[in-house]
Order: sequence, then C-alpha cells, then structure tokens
Amino acid sequence: MKVQKQIPLIFLFLFSCILLALRVSAQNSITGKVLNEQNEQPLVGASVYINNSTIGTTTNEAGEFKISSLSNGYYEIVVSYVGFEILVYRITIQSRNMSLLFKLEPKPTEMRKVVVLSRDTRAKWLKVMRENFLGITEAARKTKIMNEDDILFEEGSGKNQVKAFSAAPLEVVNKELGYRIYFELVGFYYNAEEGRTYFYGYSRFEELNEKGKTPNRYIRNRERYYKGSTLHFFHSLIDNRVKEEGFMLLNVQSMANAASGKNVLIDSSSRSPSIKVSGGRSIGVGMATTRDNIFRKDSVDGNEVYVLDWKETLRVSYGKDPFVKRHLTKTILMQGSLPVGVYSNVDMLERPVYMDSNGTLYNPLALQMRGYWAYEKLANMLPMNYRPGD
Repeated sequence: MKVQKQIPLIFLFLFSCILLALRVSAQNSITGKVLNEQNEQPLVGASVYINNSTIGTTTNEAGEFKISSLSNGYYEIVVSYVGFEILVYRITIQSRNMSLLFKLEPKPTEMRKVVVLSRDTRAKWLKVMRENFLGITEAARKTKIMNEDDILFEEGSGKNQVKAFSAAPLEVVNKELGYRIYFELVGFYYNAEEGRTYFYGYSRFEELNEKGKTPNRYIRNRERYYKGSTLHFFHSLIDNRVKEEGFMLLNVQSMANAASGKNVLIDSSSRSPSIKVSGGRSIGVGMATTRDNIFRKDSVDGNEVYVLDWKETLRVSYGKDPFVKRHLTKTILMQGSLPVGVYSNVDMLERPVYMDSNGTLYNPLALQMRGYWAYEKLANMLPMNYRPGD
C-alpha cells in the first residue's frame, strides 16, 4: 500500500479551541473529585485540565483536584485516565468558586477496527502523519512524538488515505517553543486526492523549564511564531486592534463565469486592493471589509459572547513576513519571489461561530482554513492562555 507524499492546503480546525486565548487572573478556583463510575472508587493520577492550555493538574490519592487562578468565562474542562472514556465538561464561571464531581466510564472492550501493518507500511504512514499532524515548519523539525507506538491506524486507511487515533495521550516534546504537550488524539484524517487533512482531540501544555525558569530562546521563539498566527488574529479581534496588529480583511464572493472561463481575485498584497484575472470558470470578487462587519458582541443565556459571521470566504492578510514563512519558502510548497506578507482564506462550515469574552469558540468545528494558516499544525501552536510578554 502506497501513500502519496502531499501536504494538503486545507486544515479543518477540529480539535476544540486549538487557536484561542484565555486571559487568566487570580479570581476563581475549581475543586472536585474524579471517581470510577462502576465502583465509586477514586482514580489516582487522573488528568484534569483546561483544554489546550497550560492550566491543569492531576488527582491525589483521594481522587481530589484543585485548579486555581481562573478568570470569569467559558471553559472546557477535560478529565482523562488511561483505560477510561474521556470526559469533557463545559462550564461558565462568574466570580465564584465551584466544586465538581466527575465519574469516568471504563472504555468498552469493543475496540475501533485497527489495521495490522508491515514495518515499511507503518513507517510510511507515520511519516505522512507527522507531516500533517506536527507540520513541516522549523518547529516541526524540532518536535518529536515520544510514544509513536501508541498511534494506531484504522480500517479505511489505504493508498491515498490515512486514518488514525491514539491508544493513550501522545507525549509531544517541542524544543522550538519549549512545551511538552499531552495530546488525546481522538482522530486523524488525511486524504491525498481531496487535498484535505484534519485531526482533533484535547491537549494539555507543560513548560519545558530549565532550573525553574523559561529560557529566553523559548520566550523569543513563542513571540515569533505568535505573530501572524490564528491566535494573534483572534486576539486582535477581541482587542479591536485588527489594523494595528497588521491584518487586513477581504470578503471574497464567487460567481459563475463560464463564458469567460476566468477568475477575478483581489490582490491583497497591494495597499489598495486591485482585481487580478486568472484561469478558471468562476469569478471571485474581493471587497475590503472591517472587523465590525464580521465580528460583533451579543448575549447568550446571560453570558457575554462574540459572534463571528460571514457568508462567503474571508481572506485575512497579514502585512508582514511571519517567522514561519522563512522556512516555508525553502520547501517545494512556496518557491520563487514572494510579496511581503501572507494571506489565509477562512470558510465557515457552520454559521455563525460564537466566541466568549476569553476567546473560546463555542463551535470550533465550524472553521476551515486555506492558504498560510493551513500550515499551522500542532508544532506551531501556542496554548490558549499565551500572550506576548506574559
């Protein structure tokens, strides 16, 4: 069985809240206990954490835990223990401490159908997965999955398609950004013919400190990878600093143009966007738009939320050269002379997308990224509570 080597240009954001910011201040705490649902016995060493953040802990001998320093907002709490089903609990905290009781169910003996592979075939599929799970950037080159034996390939994988999940949390060490990530890989999908890949699950970040401190190289690299990223963009929306942070927004609408057989697209690299014509059988008309046209404040069930909403494709341009672009230009993906800056196309698979005041998406499965942000994989990502200068 042969898998084509291809890096898809589409990345579905299917693991919850992978690109979002959570502002933390010493206000609230969550305490509780984790039990085995079958016998009510405490689960010692169970992981309890805020998804995709550095905020979390493990249970003690009594199955108890405490998470402190939480600001008001909407949270996705993940509770996991080897051999048990993952429990995800979504909660809104409003200036109060909370006590919770979690009961985990043992995983059923009926397993997902796994493919038995030869050594060579497994090596090929692991290579495809690394490129589409970790990425192909400099950070990916310095990132390693420590327990690849826990990656299992599912029935349905074949010549141009790979499906996988993990039997235990993947331990991913990123020596470029200085994090150890524990990723509960629920699913990974790659299809060479469709040019599409996605992975989804839950992640917990830990600092790779040296002598109790974060090395300066990690601090420097995190800020480099942050600039121009999806996390940076979401922060700019929340802070109402889209233009100041270097982003420009275009709404791209497609219309049939069978007669001319051409596409009309906006050249976002120029200061005053102009129309370009390229081959194809549809017209894409790009019109400059603003934050207020795609992003607004609203209230749902008494909670302050933001709403992301647009009809066609949103093109987000970043007017500077991100650090990551330097590495991508050395690959076969982006050769030749390139204008300053990068752009990404964002499509909504479901409308609208709700975001709370902390930057957490209520329905994170709804966004599909193409262009520059399609190359943002796990090795490039920062925890949701990261802010430059923190």
